[in-house]
Amino acid sequence: MLPPSVSELLFWSATAVCAVAQVAVVRAALAGRTPGASPTLLARAREFFWVLLPAALLALLLVWTWHSLPARFTPTQGVSAARADASAAAVEVRT
Repeated sequence: MLPPSVSELLFWSATAVCAVAQVAVVRAALAGRTPGASPTLLARAREFFWVLLPAALLALLLVWTWHSLPARFTPTQGVSAARADASAAAVEVRT
């Protein structure tokens, strides 16, 4: 298993590549430079929908992947750990 810093580096590198590629695809669709681009407004709106749908699904996949990275520190884990430490310290003080 990779160390957390390497996992995060790979994740953010892949995220950057995906973001650049999706921005390029969206810009091409808006400019009408895609194969089969149509001059009608309805056809362009339909094409734009089919460009945005994979981008949105990719964003959801990246969020899911980020949450499933091992040993990732989240603020809620830090808060609950701090509370556990504080309650353990309070029990030690009472005894």
